[in-house]
Amino acid sequence: MDKSDIRALPLAVAGSLEGVYKYYVQPELTARRGWLAVGAIVAAHDILCVSGETLSEGVDKALESHPVATSLAIGYTALHLLNKIPQRLDVFNQLATTWKPPHIGYLSNAEIDAQLS
Repeated sequence: MDKSDIRALPLAVAGSLEGVYKYYVQPELTARRGWLAVGAIVAAHDILCVSGETLSEGVDKALESHPVATSLAIGYTALHLLNKIPQRLDVFNQLATTWKPPHIGYLSNAEIDAQLS
């Protein structure tokens, strides 16, 4: 884990939109940083949520009330992550390609590091 990833975790957990933007919406966005953000958000939610409302417990509740829809959503997401859905049928891929903002005006990692120092 490199230094910039470690410094980004508290920013994501604290909900700093500026920090999340600077670290996760950069042209240098990597899958590793994305997974670190997902992990940090899941951990923060599970730590801060009220009793009985962890994300896993939420899935349990969803499976009780909507077993087919919940299973399909989880299965579809798993297939997407495993790259088993053709791009033309992959809703996540379509959203990413349709809504991806132009990479204009982003700060470089060096500029971010200089601002955080």
